[in-house]
Amino acid sequence: MKTAVRLITMAVALSLFSALAAAAPFGAIAGARITEPCSPSGGGYSCGPGITNPDKDEAFSSGVTSVSVSAQHPMAASSSSAAGMLDPGNLYLPVLTAYAASVEGDGAFAEVETINLYTYTGPDNFLLELTGVFHGTTTGVATSMYGSAALISVDDYDAMTAMDDFDNGYGPAGCFGECFQPLDNDSVSTTNGGEETLDITLMTEVDNGDQFYVWAKFGGASVGGGEFDGLSTATFSLNTTNVVSAAVVPLPGAVWLLLGACGGLLGCRRRAI
Repeated sequence: MKTAVRLITMAVALSLFSALAAAAPFGAIAGARITEPCSPSGGGYSCGPGITNPDKDEAFSSGVTSVSVSAQHPMAASSSSAAGMLDPGNLYLPVLTAYAASVEGDGAFAEVETINLYTYTGPDNFLLELTGVFHGTTTGVATSMYGSAALISVDDYDAMTAMDDFDNGYGPAGCFGECFQPLDNDSVSTTNGGEETLDITLMTEVDNGDQFYVWAKFGGASVGGGEFDGLSTATFSLNTTNVVSAAVVPLPGAVWLLLGACGGLLGCRRRAI
């Protein structure tokens, strides 16, 4: 009997630990790079083949809430930077920034991508709306700004896969329509438009307890002497506060559950003796 109780208690503890560890994914990938040379091609610009500063990617999960990278041309004034974070004051939704500026003959590119898991805690049959606002400035020759976002069901993109993908530097967008279909997704872009605000709204119906990801990407490019300034940021909001982010459930909480279960195990042993 003692052995059975011990095994059951330990199994429950480990399953709780594993579930919480897997249910708290947050990932960020930020890339900043400089290429040269760039030349007019087919109405646009073609850059390459050399990358003078390699891509710099960072990926995080479970409890880390910000990442930033930058690249600087060693011989010219071209530069780029990208940063992403979760906003504790806004349900831990993403805040993304990016910047790229180039001199004639070079190209600068900056991009940041995030994913985070949320749980809906309100009434059933609720039409959830996610609004993304991408604000920035593109000036000069051949500059661009773009933003994308998606709502993804955890049933289609499990937590462990999401964490593994981001740890390896991959976002889910490459799987849209192939590995799985997002609940809703959209993208916007502009070229040489001066200061602009682009927005998207994504919608999906949710029930109490449903889990979903917010995936977002923000970036831009500057070629031949232009500037993309996305430091005004990309921000996101939901039409409800009945949402809990995995970022507010720290991993040590799982450890406390495990220790509590072990304490129960010791109590069982003491009573049995």
